[in-house]
Amino acid sequence: MPEKLKTAELCLAAVQQDGDALEYVPEKLKTVELCLAAVQNSHWALEYVPETLKAKVKALKKPATKKPAAKKSATKKPAAKEKTAVKKPAAKKPAAKETAAKKPAAKKPAVKEPAAKKPAKKGNN
Repeated sequence: MPEKLKTAELCLAAVQQDGDALEYVPEKLKTVELCLAAVQNSHWALEYVPETLKAKVKALKKPATKKPAAKKSATKKPAAKEKTAVKKPAAKKPAAKETAAKKPAAKKPAVKEPAAKKPAKKGNN
């Protein structure tokens, strides 16, 4: 976009949509308010904040807020036991083939090598 078309209002709208758009904002339009809006949208936008404004922007930056807790009704009291049982998925029983495959093979008895034959004795034949 041509620099002459970039206005403060347009740049503010851009950084409110995407904080990293601060990279494309002309230096003369980078104010504390505009940079703060960018950093609140994306903490990475702090990289594009001019050094002269960084301290102010960091000081004004609000920490990430948590969602507000749901309001409790004053008329209703929660039940003493509201815990919901979480069911664990049932373990699958292995099929017969799988069971057989997982069993270790039966040990075979060790086969002894036959001893080397001794030469026959010469003698009484």
